[in-house]
Amino acid sequence: MGGKIVAGLALKLYGESINQSGEAAFSDAIEIGITNTVVSLYDTDVDDEEIIHVSNKYWGINRE
Repeated sequence: MGGKIVAGLALKLYGESINQSGEAAFSDAIEIGITNTVVSLYDTDVDDEEIIHVSNKYWGINRE
């Protein structure tokens, strides 16, 4: 019984920082994906306008 109380308290105390870490990792993964997409398009000599179009279409990145 005491172990569950301690575990619950630890989750309350550290849950927020765990969530923030997860969000940061997800954000980093998205950034890496976008970077890899753009780099791969440049490597295959895709025109800048098409890179912008594809980035908008698949990643939701606006033109600005």
